[in-house]
Amino acid sequence: ITSIVFVRAGAKYETRFNNGVTHLLEHLLFDGTQTRSREEISEGIKSRGGYINAFTRKDLTGYLVLMPKEFIQYGIEVQADQLFGSIFPEAEVAKERKVVIEEIQKDNDDEANLADEFFNSVAMAGTAYERPVAGYKNIIASIPREKIIDYWEQFYAPDNMIGLVIGDFETAEMIEMYKTIYGVIPPVNLPSPPLVNYFPPTERKVYHKTGNTKLTYISFAVDAPHFSDPDYFCFDLLADYLGSDENSPFRTVLVDDKGKPLYQSYSARLETAAEFSRLVIQVVTADAANADRIIAGVDTVLADFARYEPSSEVLEGIKTTKKVDEIFMEEKLHYYGFTIAPLMVTTGWDFMESYQDAIGMVNPTMMVRASDRWLDSLKYIAAVFAPKKESGKDKKDAGYTTYRRQVLPNGLTVVVKANPDSRVFALNVIGKNRTASEPPGKTGITDFVNRMIKKGTASLDAAELDQKLAEIGAQVTLNDNPWIPYDDMYTTRQYSFMKFETIDEFTEPGLALFADMIRHPAFDQAAIEEVRGSLMGLLGRNSGSPVEVCRDLFYATLFEGQAYGKTIDGSPRTIGTI
Repeated sequence: ITSIVFVRAGAKYETRFNNGVTHLLEHLLFDGTQTRSREEISEGIKSRGGYINAFTRKDLTGYLVLMPKEFIQYGIEVQADQLFGSIFPEAEVAKERKVVIEEIQKDNDDEANLADEFFNSVAMAGTAYERPVAGYKNIIASIPREKIIDYWEQFYAPDNMIGLVIGDFETAEMIEMYKTIYGVIPPVNLPSPPLVNYFPPTERKVYHKTGNTKLTYISFAVDAPHFSDPDYFCFDLLADYLGSDENSPFRTVLVDDKGKPLYQSYSARLETAAEFSRLVIQVVTADAANADRIIAGVDTVLADFARYEPSSEVLEGIKTTKKVDEIFMEEKLHYYGFTIAPLMVTTGWDFMESYQDAIGMVNPTMMVRASDRWLDSLKYIAAVFAPKKESGKDKKDAGYTTYRRQVLPNGLTVVVKANPDSRVFALNVIGKNRTASEPPGKTGITDFVNRMIKKGTASLDAAELDQKLAEIGAQVTLNDNPWIPYDDMYTTRQYSFMKFETIDEFTEPGLALFADMIRHPAFDQAAIEEVRGSLMGLLGRNSGSPVEVCRDLFYATLFEGQAYGKTIDGSPRTIGTI
């Protein structure tokens, strides 16, 4: 059973002074309440075979818990405790600031995200939807804890929430459970809804920007019917048709004189907000010189859609796919909460109840009629995000990622990936044959040693080392963070990992410092016991996790008597003897 609580809180409800607070708050609600620690929230759910997560959008935040039927009451109690009983420990606020800032930095290194941000900044200029969900680093780093709590108290109230429960239960019993857990929480005086001054495009306007990208992104925002307009369903299917792999008219229109595609990819979607809808089209090309022809091609399809209308067979296939996809999503309870359910918050339950019937009634003639009404005098806002133009002498080498591999005399394999467009210096150290290399009776020693790397070197104690890392803004990852689920891409029986990141101007001191950490760790006895205690606690938590226990049993059975059959974390006995 999944319980999803949607809060009407997001970038739309923020200001330019607290932009990003909703997303930061989402992180903080997993960090402890008056009755549960961060560990108890995470492990309490996992140990009962459950899953807990959250997501932030521009107009809402969703909190989701998926539990076996027999534990759903426990899951909903934890969910309510998160939403209304969080305490925002100072240390956790500082930690989550760093986590969110790292997410923003990663977004800034993603060219597709940069293209979307530019598109959104021009297509939604002057509206509450212009603000990015994650916010900006300077705001996240400086917004006072008290302001975060003020925002939480303003918006996190039962009269500003919608609950959705999906799964195997008796409706009357579930309503009583919700009443018992959530019904005791009083409403609050909510702030006035934000005023959204959305104005449809009045002309065909194209904005251009260059940036750190290899590809060129051409994005269009076209005014579309509001969800209360019957033509909405025609445009919903129009978006699917335009974005389809094989039947889209873009496949035949967006080609050069020899019939070769001008695009690498294209997509279309119908964005639905409370105040408006818009058809969003994006075409990605490897050559910025194609942009004008692509814009002309999209114009041709939209302005004269009757020439490109889908056949009845194609349209019926699209409608069937939509219906089947929704059924599939209903079976994947947590994915339904991330994908389809947010539309319910915007449009209402009655809309969702009649959605498939309304889609089923659309035919090609209706789609043409709707396009005539909305696209006859075509107007849109488009954004072209293209690579920076290089000078003649630098053009040959600029912007291309290069690789080099070399084995040093001591056997160390070095792989260098150089990207002139990135300012990030990152170093990953991979140790081969992790479990196979651990001595008998010392299973888990790799993780033990990794965790000691930040505890000081022969010349720097732990505090001095931490200060040195801070001076160059370095981030060091030596093990998985167990409190962030489903993000562990590194922990494996095949190899160990260590990761160091800073920016280009600190490459040399950063490399020297990280080398010192790896080559000359202090292995201070007090720090060893501190790490041992931490590992013992982690082993205790994992022993109550069905996922961890099952995974270890699987490998032990499949690779009985072999290195792969050993656990990664070790056992209390092996960790205790190191």
